[in-house]
Amino acid sequence: MGNFPDEEAYSLYLGHGRWMDFSRVPDNWTITTPHQGWPVTARPRLPKGEFHE
Repeated sequence: MGNFPDEEAYSLYLGHGRWMDFSRVPDNWTITTPHQGWPVTARPRLPKGEFHE
């Protein structure tokens, strides 16, 4: 986390440069990560506002 605690834990990109930031996962979301971590084929994480082509 970049600027903890000044930075929200989660961000959702809404398009056109708009973001929704929040500090806890909404109740209706399911986020699962394998116990071994991300697969080797996963793209590297980019800074907020940058996207893979």
